Amino acid sequence: MRLFGLLPLAGAALLLLGMTGGVQPTVTREAFDSMLSARNVSGCEGGAFYTYDAFLAAANASVFPGFGTTGDDKTRRRELAAFFGQTSFVTTGYCYVKAVNRASAPYYGRGPIQLTTEDNYRLAGRALGLDLLRYPDLVSTDPVVAFKTAIWFWMTAAAPSPSCHAVMTGGWTPSAQDRDAGLLPGYGMTTYILNGGTECNRTSQAAQDRVNNYYKKYCDILRVGYGNNTFCQNDELAQPPSSSLHPPPPPPPGTPGEPSPPPASRSVLIGVSSSVSLLIIIGSLICFLLWRRRTRRRKQAEIREEAMEHGSEEGNFFDVDQAMEDDFEKGAGPRRFRYRDLVVATGNFCDDNKLGQGGFGSVYRGFLNGLNLQVAIKRVSKGSKQGRKEYASEVRVISRLRHKNLVQLIGWCHEGGNLLLVYELMPNGSLDRHLYGANNVVLPWSVRHEILLGLGSALLYLHEDWDQCVLHRDIKPSNIMLDASFKAKLGDFGLAKLVQHGRRSLTTDFAGTMGYMDPECMTTGKTNPESDVYSLGVVLLETACGRRPVVVTQREEDAVHLAQWVWDLYGKGRILDAADERLGGEFDAQEMKRVMIVGLWCSQLDFKMRPPIRQAVNVLRSEAPLPSLPALMPVAYYMPPVATRSFTSSSVTSGSSSGTCTPSMAASARPPLSQD
Repeated sequence: MRLFGLLPLAGAALLLLGMTGGVQPTVTREAFDSMLSARNVSGCEGGAFYTYDAFLAAANASVFPGFGTTGDDKTRRRELAAFFGQTSFVTTGYCYVKAVNRASAPYYGRGPIQLTTEDNYRLAGRALGLDLLRYPDLVSTDPVVAFKTAIWFWMTAAAPSPSCHAVMTGGWTPSAQDRDAGLLPGYGMTTYILNGGTECNRTSQAAQDRVNNYYKKYCDILRVGYGNNTFCQNDELAQPPSSSLHPPPPPPPGTPGEPSPPPASRSVLIGVSSSVSLLIIIGSLICFLLWRRRTRRRKQAEIREEAMEHGSEEGNFFDVDQAMEDDFEKGAGPRRFRYRDLVVATGNFCDDNKLGQGGFGSVYRGFLNGLNLQVAIKRVSKGSKQGRKEYASEVRVISRLRHKNLVQLIGWCHEGGNLLLVYELMPNGSLDRHLYGANNVVLPWSVRHEILLGLGSALLYLHEDWDQCVLHRDIKPSNIMLDASFKAKLGDFGLAKLVQHGRRSLTTDFAGTMGYMDPECMTTGKTNPESDVYSLGVVLLETACGRRPVVVTQREEDAVHLAQWVWDLYGKGRILDAADERLGGEFDAQEMKRVMIVGLWCSQLDFKMRPPIRQAVNVLRSEAPLPSLPALMPVAYYMPPVATRSFTSSSVTSGSSSGTCTPSMAASARPPLSQD
């Protein structure tokens, strides 16, 4: 009796210990060492790095209330088994501390859960009180920080997905849509949240098995059952319906002497035939509606194509709106916003929130309360037909593109004649602001070099790695945006065109910015991938030298053309003399030389002499040798000499230009250079 009387007290003591002792009562040192056994393997850098004490310090931090301590004992054990299961899958059983990174991806793959983007470093650092953007190596040099970032990832929800913590502790209630998709509480849902793009693919069963093996092994170590739904989709979805597993029992036999049921009556036959006829009518109606819908879609596509090529008049822009809306809503990326929500987000488009203004509209800073997100909102001027045309072009192109070096489109709005696009906010503005800004802060060479590598990566994706070839047609520093960590993201697709791979050129009205436009486009009206390569070459030279493409002096005939000036120095063996003087010689000489030579290679006047984008990017990445260029700058044979005043630094399109512009291109003119 005395023993039974002590049991409730012992249970209360254990409960109190669980409440005050953090995760230590659930994961002992022995259990930790058993789960992370790969640390003992020779050659695993995580052996001396991931320690039990570091895990306890991170898990019991006040910033993570409830981690491993929520719910009953089974819930706690399952959550910690799930946490170590997911992190073990990423680190191969906590063998690795830091993934091998590409030179252009300094923030990729550190710690027990990969913080795959700079955004995660920013958000995690803010939550932990650390500057992880500036000091990302904390994640791979401080084990407490490594565990903290992993737990932050585990505890933080990324809408619309819940947090893994909520899933494992009963804090998440799946919607009807989630249930239909087989997404239910359980370990499989955490796999879906963290690795849904790969491991949860139906064809990746082996990957799902590996993830589950870690979890089940750790559940065994922590002595707890696996629970339900250990795979990404509900286990029950893979089973046949219950009716096929358990067929209904046969009807009981009739009693002896009971008469057999009468044969089917005439009315039953009539009813059956009527039902069949009704089904035929319904099927025919459905086929008709599908045909009508397909026809409508085809007509909308034709309207859209015509609008992209020739612009749209007021009378048919509503149809273009509808066609674009269909384009958006077929995708899973951008979402539609109400105009009044964007009015609130920008403070009624207050001038204090204006980030910039162009010929066809303005860009405002905004804050979306529902998403807790700062954004940039582009508002097209109502009276600008060219702006509406560029809006349609941008919608058509950028809403379908996904690349880390392209500005992300968050959403859109065309309501009551208002056309707005919502983008991710680029806190550091555009590249030209840092090259020529009045703040006297010099952009370091290492940052410039990463920006140029990012730009090359974006252009390679547009030209060769997407379904169609995307011609941007307006590559320049003011369209190269910089995020919080100064990673380059190419934006402004208002002049972009889509062409099929293999089609070498597109005849169109010339458009772009003087100084960055391909001379061939000016003379022949043809644009091609090499036109973007030309613009890339100009930007490479401009970023390395800190000079604009054309420097106009008091006498216009003495204007200094950047490419010509750099090529002259290259011919004299003094190309590094062209480096931006503000850098004070603080740059990698080989990188600087490589960027300048690739810039000259890409900006040659004859498009046939320019490299394909992949070849140029390979050289920029030091994955291919430098080209051998002639000592003197070649002149394209089709280029007639004209006055240098034809060069201005303004965005133009056919029929509208703020500068003097003729079909003849002044780039072939080679005035004497006074800045040797």
